[in-house]
Amino acid sequence: YVLFLNPEIIFSKNALEMMIPNGRYLTGFYSNTPTQKIVDEIFEFIGEHNLKPRIGKIFDFENIREACLAQDNHSVTGKIVVNVQ
Repeated sequence: YVLFLNPEIIFSKNALEMMIPNGRYLTGFYSNTPTQKIVDEIFEFIGEHNLKPRIGKIFDFENIREACLAQDNHSVTGKIVVNVQ
């Protein structure tokens, strides 16, 4: 399923949940280089609607190969986070 949302329209968390079929997850990307204003607006929206990403597993950068394999194998439910510090 692909859900395209107009960035000019603000949806409530409940409205978004009703649009996404059960067993599916909303994810997205920004294909252009976002400005600081856009990044600030994204974080403001996340904060206002108390949205929290589902973190599946955290890898240290030294284990980037395992992180890529987990993504390729679909063995992690949720976001894969790589700690680069």
